[in-house]
Amino acid sequence: MVKPGSGSKAAPPADDTSLTRVRPTVTQRLSEEIEARLELAREAYRYDLAAARVHASDALRLAQAGGKFAEMARAANLISDVCWHMGEVGRALEYGQLALDSARTAKDRSLEAACLTTLGMVTSLMGDLDRAEELLNQSLILSQAERDDQASATTLAMLSSLLLQRSNFAGAMSCGQRSLELFVKLGDTYRAGAARLKIGTIYATQGDWNTASDYLSRALVEAELSGSLVNSLVCRDNLGEAYFRLGKFEEARTQLEAALQQSEATSDMGAKSDILGNLGELHFRQGKLALARDCYEQNIRMALQMENIPELLEGYCRMAELQLALGEVSDAEQTVHQAMELADRPGLRIEAARVWRMMGNLCVAKGCCKEAIGWYRKSISSLDDIGCNYELGRVHLDCGRALTELGRIVSAHKHLHRAEEIFQSLGTPQEQDAVTAALLLGSPGNRPVLLLNRLSGICLRANTFEELAMGVLRQLSVVLGFDSGKIVDDAGRTFAFGNTGSDDSLVHRQKDRLEVTQSSVYCPFGKPGREQSFLYLRWATKVPLRADRMLWRAVGNVIAVGWERLSSLSAPEMTRTDSVVSGQTVVGAETSLKDVVAVVRNVAPTRACVLIRGESGTGKELIARLIHSQSKRADKPFVAINCAAIPEGLLESELFGIEKGTATGVTERKGKLELADTGTVFLDEIGDMSLTLQAKLLRVLEEREFERVGGRTPIRVDIRVIAATNKNLERAITEGRFREDLYYRLNVVSVNLPPLRERKEDIPRLVAHFVGTLSREHGLQSKQISQVTMARLCSYDWPGNIRELRNAVERIVILGEADAAIPAIAAYETAGTQSAATCSLNGLKRGFPDQE
Repeated sequence: MVKPGSGSKAAPPADDTSLTRVRPTVTQRLSEEIEARLELAREAYRYDLAAARVHASDALRLAQAGGKFAEMARAANLISDVCWHMGEVGRALEYGQLALDSARTAKDRSLEAACLTTLGMVTSLMGDLDRAEELLNQSLILSQAERDDQASATTLAMLSSLLLQRSNFAGAMSCGQRSLELFVKLGDTYRAGAARLKIGTIYATQGDWNTASDYLSRALVEAELSGSLVNSLVCRDNLGEAYFRLGKFEEARTQLEAALQQSEATSDMGAKSDILGNLGELHFRQGKLALARDCYEQNIRMALQMENIPELLEGYCRMAELQLALGEVSDAEQTVHQAMELADRPGLRIEAARVWRMMGNLCVAKGCCKEAIGWYRKSISSLDDIGCNYELGRVHLDCGRALTELGRIVSAHKHLHRAEEIFQSLGTPQEQDAVTAALLLGSPGNRPVLLLNRLSGICLRANTFEELAMGVLRQLSVVLGFDSGKIVDDAGRTFAFGNTGSDDSLVHRQKDRLEVTQSSVYCPFGKPGREQSFLYLRWATKVPLRADRMLWRAVGNVIAVGWERLSSLSAPEMTRTDSVVSGQTVVGAETSLKDVVAVVRNVAPTRACVLIRGESGTGKELIARLIHSQSKRADKPFVAINCAAIPEGLLESELFGIEKGTATGVTERKGKLELADTGTVFLDEIGDMSLTLQAKLLRVLEEREFERVGGRTPIRVDIRVIAATNKNLERAITEGRFREDLYYRLNVVSVNLPPLRERKEDIPRLVAHFVGTLSREHGLQSKQISQVTMARLCSYDWPGNIRELRNAVERIVILGEADAAIPAIAAYETAGTQSAATCSLNGLKRGFPDQE
């Protein structure tokens, strides 16, 4: 600008209009620059907290220079949020107060509510929970008065976290659900995922790991879709904890290691500290004590740096547990006393209860069991009225062990049975096994009764053959400590536990009598036949309870009851007795299934993949077995896998097997694909397989090789794959639930089975077939079905298809036509099965009068 009197002609003075025009332009540019930097900070917040702080700090400097208080509040509030995530709680509090003061100066009530929310969260981390709750409630009142749903939802989410910290689970869940509803209403997928993450965390804190994993899995998908690394790593951290509590160590390790890697990229020290604590506990449970110690030390160091008292207390308790396991009693005592100095702070009931439990464990290690009981009871008293089920179960377990040491068996069993109830409700297998071991230690003379009771419960509760077999084998392992074991049924299903690679169980396959040697037990169960169902256990040294042949017979009878119960509830195509095959002739082969049989005849000699489609109960496995029996692989294995019946966490190891050394105590186990080498694999309900496993199955189909879980060596197989589904796979592809490339790989030849309502002309032949088969099975004289009853059967639509028809015919065979009312079939089947199982088990107990 040229000054007047400098020799140049001065510019004419600007009028008022021009000044008005220029000044807003400068202000507008400044506001745009501040907003641009804030937008960069918000975007970076999802994946890089350090970068977010840089951009927000630039925005704050610009806002302070321009005297823009609203922008100052937004920038300082974001910096405060970032600082507490990065562990700088003191600076977070400083910026939080600056943000609140600026918002109040700007007289922006919605902005003031947002700043109150952040400041409340930071204050809670400083341990002042009363002040934090006051700030958050002020924020909620303001945001609701302004009708700001976004601010209300955010505040409710923070309030949920605070109430969770105060062990108010009902209040935390209520706020979390309200927050989720508002974010869904607003269409905010990113924050809705964060709200689901919060709800999952509440369930996890209470120990409901199954429900927690459902919420966390969905939250993880939403976090990854929105590109939020921060939410993604927190989801993975919590999922990892849920998985290892449920005994899914491989899935837990995958999630926790991925979370740890993400935490390095985001600079989120708080999340990294928690991940290291969970990863350390996973290592501890797997017996990797050196790795566990390293993780615990980092976890404690970070918690101290952040002044995060709840995390620090949990870290101290974990470290003390490790030190006691290593026999470092003096070090454990020092660690526990460090925790005791912090445990009396308000709002830390769960953390304090953990510390008191560890103090009890320390007393037990020092031989002061009576003193330990006092600490355990104090912990139980603190947890009893807040519903922290998992921690409560652990205290009851430890208290029961201490009382057993004191010889107070009755009191010990009260605590142990309470622990057992809790762990059964939560579905945590390792803790259930620990309770069983503690009960055995306290009453070795009642081992047979305890074993039969445990097996009876498993057989009555199991929903699948897999669940039943593995539950029985795991329980026998806890009680009897065998080295390897398996259950093989007459349909060819094999369920192995431990190292069964070189066992000699199959030499007994033709035998139907109990054999007990110095190192093994062969225990047949069910009906004698050409291929006998059996339990086989082997010990490296000597068989426990070897002389108790009556006990082993009882074990076989209990397993038979469970197996018969599941067989009666299973689809007809899943059992040989329910098959509609006579030799290799399918009922309806010359009528309604003529086209199906023609396709089978043409495709069977090839190695092409086949996709069988049809409603549940139409006989999909029957057709798969027919293809196998007419193929060049007829004398090779036929291995059936129900993808819907096996939990996702177990399906991968079921398919691919587990490598030796994957976890402590885990031995090599072949998967179903390896066992089916040179034969046929039938994948039932393929539409229920997860996308991750779909990708791995695709590799097997294309490359004919895979690695076991935890393995690195490729295993080549020669298998033919036949898949079946009752779902619309084309719709699943559109919705992103099924891989298109796998669909085309499986659907080389498609076989469509019609429902029974579309082939009613076959009902008379099916009824005749079932009458003959079931009469022989039940030892009854074959009956002739009257024309009236046959007409009723033919007029019914059979929504359950062949399965439902078979059950109706079975009732007619047993009760007679007069009592066989079709609408009552399903209710009768369920009630009748449970009653039969209960009666059989009561009969077994009566067979052991000396064990009552």
